[in-house]
Amino acid sequence: MKNLQLISSLLILIFINSTFGHTIEEKYSSNPILEPIWNNKSLANVKTLSLNFSCHNLKNTENAYIVSNQQELTEAKGIVLNIDNGLAIPNAEIKFLKNNINILSNQNGEFEFSLSKDFLEDNIVITAMGFINDTISIEDLAKAPKKIHEIWLQTQSFNQINLDVVTVTASNINLTAEEIVQKARKNVSFNYTQNPYNQKFFYNYIKSNDSDSVYGFKAIVETFNSKGMKNSFRTNKNLYGEIEQFKTIGKRQNLKDNENNFVEMTEMFDWDLILSKSNVLYRTKSYSLTKEGVIDYNNKEVYKIRFVDKSPSSLASHSSHATIKESSGLVYIDKSNYAVLRYEHCIKKEPLELNKYPGKIVEQNQKILFSYKQKADKSHYIRHGQVTEEIILKSKIDGVFKNQIITKQDILSIHYKPFNISKIKQPLSSIWALENSQSNTNFWRRNPFILQETKLIFGTCM
Repeated sequence: MKNLQLISSLLILIFINSTFGHTIEEKYSSNPILEPIWNNKSLANVKTLSLNFSCHNLKNTENAYIVSNQQELTEAKGIVLNIDNGLAIPNAEIKFLKNNINILSNQNGEFEFSLSKDFLEDNIVITAMGFINDTISIEDLAKAPKKIHEIWLQTQSFNQINLDVVTVTASNINLTAEEIVQKARKNVSFNYTQNPYNQKFFYNYIKSNDSDSVYGFKAIVETFNSKGMKNSFRTNKNLYGEIEQFKTIGKRQNLKDNENNFVEMTEMFDWDLILSKSNVLYRTKSYSLTKEGVIDYNNKEVYKIRFVDKSPSSLASHSSHATIKESSGLVYIDKSNYAVLRYEHCIKKEPLELNKYPGKIVEQNQKILFSYKQKADKSHYIRHGQVTEEIILKSKIDGVFKNQIITKQDILSIHYKPFNISKIKQPLSSIWALENSQSNTNFWRRNPFILQETKLIFGTCM
């Protein structure tokens, strides 16, 4: 009986390994509770085990995965809206309090999920920068599964002053915007791990133009940063990765397209405020800074600082040889420890001609967004990164509009592991989806992460 229990435990570990992609011995052999499995002499001669079983209600809350196989599901749809003007709030975080699951609203403020009914007792908290949080019961949402529930968030104020108005208080009057950014730079080594770490991301790459619907792919990518969150002019040299799940979106892409697009995932980290040196945090003197006040974000007082590049043409362009015409944005810095919590950046490039678009003038605009989250050990990590690029094609002869192409990329953290790391040898820049890459329909149904848009809109910048 005792041996049967040990064998059963081992089989469960094998199932977990096949589901979540960890090396069993590496992850569990040091666990004192499971140590008898590895040291039990009765299992020494066991070469092959075969067993058919089904697993219900297995939730890997550490990785924020939902893999329940129950037939009955709780479905809910919602849209997050600004109560002041009725506009959608994109990238709002929807957090499940008990189950440690996080998803984001899409660019239209929409989200949806399908969960087993044991989630009914949970609540979700909806959070967005500049808005007051709201908490809703999943049971209430599930009562009308086909209804799109409207969730209205109220604009956050600090000391009864609207966010768009400069706030001056006794506690922050002594620090200039330049001094705050300088403190943020000096505290990077304290606020962000300087040691190697693993981080699992949901990666979403979608594209559309005037004549096509949205197409692209999504993937789960396990990454390994060999140097920690240290700044560099070449962030990709320290990044390694492997694909765990993969699914195409819209029309089928060929494998070469997938390879090129995973290269773009690597290039996303060049826009990260902490990892890259080419930004306002490390080139502060090149920017005009304005302190717009202090806001409340998740019960934290946060400095809101606007930056404008004084010489944008000197910046390197990540996606083409176009000269940058305008570069500006916002950075939000925790008042207590000077950790950057959010970074928004808008870039407008000078029109140019490209060989791939003969007879046309190309105008390019980009929006960059990165947000960071704090763990219990006080270290911060990348929570969400988003890069949206708009290409406008006009006739070279008369300047008449011809076409608009929009590409949107998201990386969303689903597991950050600074301890007991697993080294990965494959450079992140060279990974791509093979023919046999996993595409588990059941997995993607239960893990929406970000609801897929049917049409991309670039919108306006800050």
